[in-house]
Amino acid sequence: MRSYSGGLIITYASTLLPNLLSGMDFLTNFSYGCSEQRTAGLMPILLMKKASDRLGIPYDLTKKTIPVYIDAATGYEDRSVDTLIRNYMTDILTFQNEDGGFAYWQKSGESDYPLSNILLSAFGELRALGYDVDRKSIDRAIAYLKKEFYTNQRPYCSGTGCGWSNMERFRTLEAILSLNPDDYEVYKMYLLIGE
Repeated sequence: MRSYSGGLIITYASTLLPNLLSGMDFLTNFSYGCSEQRTAGLMPILLMKKASDRLGIPYDLTKKTIPVYIDAATGYEDRSVDTLIRNYMTDILTFQNEDGGFAYWQKSGESDYPLSNILLSAFGELRALGYDVDRKSIDRAIAYLKKEFYTNQRPYCSGTGCGWSNMERFRTLEAILSLNPDDYEVYKMYLLIGE
C-alpha cells in the first residue's frame, strides 16, 4: 500500500446499533449553534435513552460520553450526555423571546411557530426523563403556541391559504400535552382543526 494514498476501514456488527450511536456523536457537533440544530443534536440521544429503558438495556446518561468540539485550541473533549443536556437546558432558554416563542438565533429574530413546537416537544422528552425544565419558560411558550394556533396565520403571507397546516397545528397539541397532559383546552383546540 502506498503511504500517500487513503485507507479503508471496514467495521461490521450484528445490529445497526453501533452506526446509530456514532451518528448521535456527529449530531451533537453540528457546525451551527442555532436552536434547531442544538435540539436536533439532542433528540436522538433522548430517544435512545427511552428505547434503552423500554428494552431494559442500561444507558446511564451520566456515564455515556460524547466527544464535543470546544474550540480550535482545545479541539474535542469527552462530555457526559447528562452534562450536555443540562447545558442545553440552560442555553436554549436564551433563544426564547419576550412573546414566549423561540427564535433560531439568540435574541435576534422573530419567534418561529414550527420551531417553538419542536423545542417544546423536546422539553417534554426531557421532563419524561426526569429533568426539570423551567416552568415559567414552558408556560410562556405554551401561551405563545396557543396564540399562534388560534391566530392561524403564517407570517408574511396574505390572502387565502395562509393558515398553518393541520399537521403543524397537531404538533402544537402534541407539544402542549407532552408537558401538561391535563390541559383541557387542547381538546377544544383539537375540535378547531380542519374548520
